[in-house]
Amino acid sequence: MIALSFALAAGLCPAADPVPHIPHAVVRDVAFAPLPGGGSEMIACMSDETRVLRSLDEGLSWIPLAGAGLDRHEPTRVEYWPAAGGGRFLIGTEEGVWAYFPASGVVQDVSAGLPVQDRFVTELAAARNPNGSAVLVTARGGVYLWNEAAGRWDGLLATGLDDELARVAIAPDFDPAAPAGYDATILVAIRGLLLRSDDAGASWNLSPQFSTLASTETDTWILSLACADDFSTSGTAVLGTARLDAASASGISGEIWRSTDGGATFSVALAAEEGFANLTATPPGPSGSRHFFAVTVDYPDIDNPALVAGQSLFGVLRSDDGGLSWDDFGNFQDFSLREPDWSVSGSWYFLMGLAVPPDFAVSGKVFLGRSQVMMRSDDEGVHFRAVRSRQSEFLRGVGVGIEPGGDLMAFGASYGGGMLRANVSQMFAEHIHDNVLGYERDIDISPNFGSDGMVLIGGAYGNALWFDPAVPMNNLFNWVGWIQSTLGGTRKVKVSPHFHAGTGIPGTDRTFLWLSQSYGSLTPSIFRTLDGGLTVEKISTTTSGKPMKTVKDFAFAPTYDAGSSAGRTDVYCSVLDGTIFRLLDTVWQPIASFTDPAVSLAADPTFSRPGNPRLFAAFRDGPILAEIIDDPAGAQITVLNYPGLEGAPTSIALHPDFANRPVIYASVWGAGVKKLDLSASSPAWVPVGGPFPPFWTTEVRLSPDFLNDNTLIVSTHGGIVVGHDSPGAPWTLVPAPSLVDDIDLGWTYYQPNNPNVLDPNRPDKWSLVTAQQAKKLFGVDLSGKEARLTSYDGSRLEWESYGRVFRLLSWQSPMSGSVDLTAYDYWTGAFLGTASHDFLAGGRPAPAEAVLALPQEQAVRLVVDVHLDPGEVFVLDGMFIDH
Repeated sequence: MIALSFALAAGLCPAADPVPHIPHAVVRDVAFAPLPGGGSEMIACMSDETRVLRSLDEGLSWIPLAGAGLDRHEPTRVEYWPAAGGGRFLIGTEEGVWAYFPASGVVQDVSAGLPVQDRFVTELAAARNPNGSAVLVTARGGVYLWNEAAGRWDGLLATGLDDELARVAIAPDFDPAAPAGYDATILVAIRGLLLRSDDAGASWNLSPQFSTLASTETDTWILSLACADDFSTSGTAVLGTARLDAASASGISGEIWRSTDGGATFSVALAAEEGFANLTATPPGPSGSRHFFAVTVDYPDIDNPALVAGQSLFGVLRSDDGGLSWDDFGNFQDFSLREPDWSVSGSWYFLMGLAVPPDFAVSGKVFLGRSQVMMRSDDEGVHFRAVRSRQSEFLRGVGVGIEPGGDLMAFGASYGGGMLRANVSQMFAEHIHDNVLGYERDIDISPNFGSDGMVLIGGAYGNALWFDPAVPMNNLFNWVGWIQSTLGGTRKVKVSPHFHAGTGIPGTDRTFLWLSQSYGSLTPSIFRTLDGGLTVEKISTTTSGKPMKTVKDFAFAPTYDAGSSAGRTDVYCSVLDGTIFRLLDTVWQPIASFTDPAVSLAADPTFSRPGNPRLFAAFRDGPILAEIIDDPAGAQITVLNYPGLEGAPTSIALHPDFANRPVIYASVWGAGVKKLDLSASSPAWVPVGGPFPPFWTTEVRLSPDFLNDNTLIVSTHGGIVVGHDSPGAPWTLVPAPSLVDDIDLGWTYYQPNNPNVLDPNRPDKWSLVTAQQAKKLFGVDLSGKEARLTSYDGSRLEWESYGRVFRLLSWQSPMSGSVDLTAYDYWTGAFLGTASHDFLAGGRPAPAEAVLALPQEQAVRLVVDVHLDPGEVFVLDGMFIDH
């Protein structure tokens, strides 16, 4: 690997991120439903890329949930209601409510009755009573009751108070037809006020204890409500509050309040230097006790010395006595493996959910979703461990090219697994992971890949060029493999349609663009190179002198000419506020504006000026597709709302012979790939090929030889999927091993012999070794930005996933120890197999693997026990999993 300056010395670009990327998975809520044949189905409300997911195996694998336009909206809350008319999940979003019926797989929009201007659902509550109902509250202070007979939401209360933190709770056995009393109770919290109805919303009372309207962050806000499992007889309910408090170690203070008269009066059960964003009641677990669980506003930051356990530092609190007393049993330490994540802001930060599966009485399992991670407890909330909700197989983008021998190649930008290089013609793939870009964001390929072999990739630690060794060396660097930049985070990259990495080749240029935005930064910057990366210029202002916003996509028109200032135009980008810009050499001119950002842009392959300056834009929300004629006198916009595409497009690609075959292909988040033929007498979106695998999509690309092979390549959360545009043609996942990074959310680290660990039986974060340190001190190239290291004998790793062969990545050296790998059946705990490996070896340190092979793929809990003599260490640099 060699370093590429990218003009860093000129001060144009942000510095490299000083710490490793923090993988995170935003989980806003979770809920469970029993399945007819046993087991359960879990629904998780995520964000943006992951949206709404379902799992039949406790999160070991995930399936996208889409239909009726659900995936076009941001989910907020989910509840399961075992309704007599068909058990269903109710999923709230910022634009209405959807129902998912697990027995049939049907998804329906059930927003009827909600005013168009009042559909931002901040909380849902559903009865466990099949003859009961569900209640929701909105960000505009509206309270609504589901009317099953009429199939609509009926308004119960219109407060006129805006509050994106509004909350609602109902009696578990709530029945709108019940007489006034506990089983007809609804509690609503809006702007610090507590409103109560004991007659299913026919009348309301304002609590005298919570009657002060919250207007500022230092006022008291009610962030959570819950009615006890036995509310019908006990009348026990709890609520959680929070306020900014400069005198608190956490900067927040709050209380848990308790009621035993159905919410009529409350008393303080717990006051703390923290706020309480979630309260959940459960039925009896294996211990025989009913529980309340409480989750704090802030993620437990065990490394903050100002926070005190039991006062301002909590994991998940549990009460076994109806909310009188609370204890987290020290499980705040279980959260110490994850860093607090501040990328989620505003009211979204307070969205978190806790739920138990239908077999809680036997299993004692508890699932928590919050903005950093999903966690699971197997012992009624005493201990917690992370659940992977974003897999390493997840690809954020794909690029395609043809090697000199004629093989079709695809390259995927993965989330933690390095770059995936797939030979589509021969159907095999490998991970190219000897660089720091383990967490990648976008990828593009030279249009002359067969001649120069260049791939451009961007991720958490900047850009990198990779020159395929299978292509004869033909680039200005005289190099094969990686050329790594030293920039901050890169979110989007795009290569000129005339690019060639070589020199002196007529009709080519060496232009590419990228959006740089370091992790946590609010200031994006657009950069361009005209010479393949030797020099860089910042082109990040509009024609009016304003800074550009975050770019969602770039598109080059074929008329782009890098040879002159006048020719460096017809480059387009869509930004976060919905504006679409055209480049005028070094500044960006707005040409069109939409209410939502375009997720994908594509210039007409026959684009020309003045005859046909046309491009297309696809949207997750708002119009599905728009045609834009970039006329200098003013853009002409035509919305193309043709039937057949109810889901959210993630990218579009145009048929290369667009003049004769004006076909647009779209990857659709939860529905595979669809196409639209604009020449049809009645244009409509139709599926491409046969049934698509159960993956969500991120990007579709057409083969460079599409006119002959009709091949489409799609990046998904399961890897690279290949298909053909012919009726019923199968979609096939390119086989590939999984590559798990050492800081993947799924790892649980233990160091019981670390003298500084608080509880030796709970997780303890291992030390960090950066790629620079490993190279300088040991002469070893890491897989990714960092590795984890322990120097304590008796340390342990645990991992849960499907797999057949597990290959633990480390290095051998004169100071390395040994490990035992033991596999257990995830469901039964039965022993499956074990293997040992001693990494002690003379000579220079070198990469090495410890391998455990099983007869077949299955759900596994893998335990790695570390054995170290004095002075020895063990380094975890990731793991390959063969399926």
